[in-house]
Amino acid sequence: MKKLSTLLVLLFSFTMLMAQEKTEFVIINYRADIQMDMETILKSVPEQFRAQTKSMLKGEVEKGIVLNYTLKTNGKKSVYQLDAKLDNSQTQGGMIANQIKQADKDPMFKDLEKDLYMKAVKIPGFKDYLISDSLNTIKWEITREKSKILNFEVRKAIGKRDSIEVIAWFAPKLAIKDGPDRFTGLPGLILKAEFEQNGADMTITATQVDIKEEEINIDLPKGKTVTEEQFKKEMEEFAEKMKAMMGNGVDTQ
Repeated sequence: MKKLSTLLVLLFSFTMLMAQEKTEFVIINYRADIQMDMETILKSVPEQFRAQTKSMLKGEVEKGIVLNYTLKTNGKKSVYQLDAKLDNSQTQGGMIANQIKQADKDPMFKDLEKDLYMKAVKIPGFKDYLISDSLNTIKWEITREKSKILNFEVRKAIGKRDSIEVIAWFAPKLAIKDGPDRFTGLPGLILKAEFEQNGADMTITATQVDIKEEEINIDLPKGKTVTEEQFKKEMEEFAEKMKAMMGNGVDTQ
């Protein structure tokens, strides 16, 4: 009888472990905390407007900017999107927050099997773009350091994207190689990512993990695709063309 009880306990533990390892349908809420340096921001502002801009931005920068995102993933495809509804923790009405929200208004889709991300970008009065590029841009080094997030044991990994160092905390028992933004490729769902971007210190942390039994279907966007580099080049060319048109329209006589 004792051997039977031991066997049942082991069988139950194994079943629970396999259930955790086969997690496929998950919805994760993330909180993005953004800290920015005032002097860095002001360098991008024309000198004649800096005094006025500084007074407008000071409170927002000192408080810090908070935005919420949601990741829906089925282990093969996912969508990561800014939450339209604000909660009490989010910065409301700030210039910087509004710029970020405008830039992030379009959802980011990921095809994990093909290591691609896709983002449909609509520019009023101009073209509609489908930006698609590689996800596999970070080489991770997994450390021995461990912690806990939302009662999940997480492990620390360090990687680099371009020249930017990224620290990620992933949960091995949530066996999905996905995470916030474009962070993927670790043997477990990324619940926290810390990195620097455009002079801002970014920390994205999971606030809720909802494991679903029902399947999450995700339809990837379609359309003419460009890479991130091609999109950037076209935007620069468009800006130069608009600048030339405006210059030609001014009578300098």
